[in-house]
Amino acid sequence: MSIIKKIFDNVNLSNIIDVINILKTFSSPTFGAEPPTPIPPPLLLVGAKLRPGMSARNLSKNLISKYEQRGIPMGTDTFGGDDNLFATSIAMLAEEMLDEIRLNSKVDVVIPPGTIQVTAVGGNAGGPIVVQGANTTITSGGGIVT
Repeated sequence: MSIIKKIFDNVNLSNIIDVINILKTFSSPTFGAEPPTPIPPPLLLVGAKLRPGMSARNLSKNLISKYEQRGIPMGTDTFGGDDNLFATSIAMLAEEMLDEIRLNSKVDVVIPPGTIQVTAVGGNAGGPIVVQGANTTITSGGGIVT
């Protein structure tokens, strides 16, 4: 909330230009988010196979651990001895979030021209043939998150 307060403290809302600039700021897809550092392709090729995959159990465990570090009790209910409903809701939320990502997300891929290199070797009656080339158009594809 402090970022929004700082923005509005420096804006004259009676000036249409300031209002338009504020609207542009909030509608920007990168507002409040820092873009991730791109992973180099060779590292991605190897590293993707080493990732364990998403786990609702691990996500909820990590969230509960962070709550406990902040002093929020997440064990059994102190008064009734029952399961902590907040901890249970965190586990359910983690399961639903990951199910949504796994079942409904999609990945769009674009490959720029010149990035797919092709080399072929063959022969005919005239002798050996060596062919080199590259993709000349933008190529796209899709995938799913597993």
